[in-house]
Amino acid sequence: MKRQLTQILNLPGVSVKSHKNWEQTLVLEIQNQSKTAQCPHCKQISHRLHQNHFSLIKDLPWGEQEVLLRVNRRQFKCDNCVKP
Repeated sequence: MKRQLTQILNLPGVSVKSHKNWEQTLVLEIQNQSKTAQCPHCKQISHRLHQNHFSLIKDLPWGEQEVLLRVNRRQFKCDNCVKP
């Protein structure tokens, strides 16, 4: 089921980790498949995870169901410029 939901979302580099039905709402927990991120300051690739922030984003409805995306917004720490 997760694979089909990932294909339906059609977001490159993103996969559905889990899904829950809650009343009239479908909550999809999605995650970035990349284990690295590019520093916005110096553009160097970082592997060091600094912290996680989870956000709920309202997506377009799926028929009569409201759809929420639970996204883990990971923040990496740069070894080059030492900024998160």
